[in-house]
Amino acid sequence: MATYSNGYVLDSLGKTIATYSNGYVLDSLGKTIATYSNGYVHDSLRKTIATYSNGYVYTIYREPKK
Repeated sequence: MATYSNGYVLDSLGKTIATYSNGYVLDSLGKTIATYSNGYVHDSLRKTIATYSNGYVYTIYREPKK
């Protein structure tokens, strides 16, 4: 589980894994990797990949592609 605060997304060890601002989640190179709004995080295909609330990011389980 990740946490978020002050524009940073941190892994369970406290390492920055992404940043967020104005509805976009960016990787360490500044590339958009997801969008967020109203408690949901979406990938580039607008599929929900996570939810967020109260400083925590919760991943959504997906069935592996066959």
